[in-house]
Amino acid sequence: FFTLPFILLLFLQGSEDDTATISIIELFFHIVNFILAVAIFREYLTDTFDDLRYDWKRLLKTASVCSALILLLALVLFLLFAFSRSTLWLTAHGTLPLTEVELFLLPGNLVKIRPVIGTFCMVFLAPLTIGCLYYAAIFAPVCYKHPILAYFVMASFLAFPRLCNAATYWDPAEQWTLYFTQLPGHLIACRAYQKTDSIWASVLTLALVNLFSCFLVLFT
Repeated sequence: FFTLPFILLLFLQGSEDDTATISIIELFFHIVNFILAVAIFREYLTDTFDDLRYDWKRLLKTASVCSALILLLALVLFLLFAFSRSTLWLTAHGTLPLTEVELFLLPGNLVKIRPVIGTFCMVFLAPLTIGCLYYAAIFAPVCYKHPILAYFVMASFLAFPRLCNAATYWDPAEQWTLYFTQLPGHLIACRAYQKTDSIWASVLTLALVNLFSCFLVLFT
């Protein structure tokens, strides 16, 4: 998860201006993350799937509230930077859809270039990848005994890939802007998990957020 971006960067050499190639590499990264996340957490997802199967109404209710809150915060950020054409505005504009981490394209740009598979990736793959690699692996174990501390641990862990990117090839200002604009969304999704005691509430939250975001990207 942390080394693959640098390997893909090598494959990108000579194609930095080829959006078709960049989009394929970006999709490959997200698909690989999804496959590995599901493989690692296969038993966990199977054991908890009954939550989604038998208690989907309660999970969907919580997810709807949390996703609405994330979208509202994203709207506030957009309005705050609406009159600025700086890097901050361009990056904050790409806050949604939420993915585990971006490499060479903001998620919205990926959806524009590859509408069908890009939307599928954002709505179905990315939420489950994030749920496994972030919330199930990092937030949930800490939250079990230290609920408040879990949010700080989650925030620290989310900063690590940004730090790696900012210290190497990627633009530090862009990386940290993405971190701070996306952090509230991740923490709200964590709250969905804490409230329902189910990772599927977080997955549904991000799926709803990304579905609405992709709709806006494609039709506005």
